Amino acid sequence: MRYLALLLIVAGCGLADISGDVVVGYLDSLEVNYDVTETGTEFMLYAETESGEQWPFIYIQVDSTANACYIEAMTPAVIPDSGPERNQALEAIAQLNWDHPFSKFNVNPETGEVSVSYTFSTESGLGFDSFAAMVFVLVGTVQENAETLSDWVPTQN
Repeated sequence: MRYLALLLIVAGCGLADISGDVVVGYLDSLEVNYDVTETGTEFMLYAETESGEQWPFIYIQVDSTANACYIEAMTPAVIPDSGPERNQALEAIAQLNWDHPFSKFNVNPETGEVSVSYTFSTESGLGFDSFAAMVFVLVGTVQENAETLSDWVPTQN
């Protein structure tokens, strides 16, 4: 009986019901630059160049009703509209999805933009370590595959 009580105490430590306020606290702990929507459940994290230029990099949405958290990291890649390059790019995306079981590469059908996402259940709460780990996994996945993704980065005219 005492082991069960200890297990319940340990399991309860470090976990919080998912809410926008919880994610705000976690993002503040990570010391990242972010915006929050009026609903308080959607977040946009920004990356910054050495010169101070910022761009949206990670989108996070929490849904306390569904007990879920969705994290999506943007990449600079855009799949070509047509031609053999498009087929090659989509085949490469399928291979990336095969190679990365914890995250999924997505292609926006309207814009061709490529992102990497992960959705996870929060029904047992959401600990800071788990949240931070998934943010870092997505950032690492984008960085790890930068060479492959660079084949589809539009050139600036």
